[in-house]
Amino acid sequence: MATLTGLVGVLCDLDLQGLHLDWLRDHDARLAAVTPDQATEAGARYLAPEKAVSVWLCDHAKAFPEDVTV
Repeated sequence: MATLTGLVGVLCDLDLQGLHLDWLRDHDARLAAVTPDQATEAGARYLAPEKAVSVWLCDHAKAFPEDVTV
């Protein structure tokens, strides 16, 4: 929201979601009220870590020096 374009984008998103300016005003307080346990629970529920796929872009020999098949 540092530019006029950014501000317009946020306002359009709020309107699209049916949210009022009060939602934006109170957003920081709602975020500050979230406990670590609540964040962990939400992450486990919505991010599904057991189904996550990791992609590594690295030098295999440096990342896995004990792997002699390189």
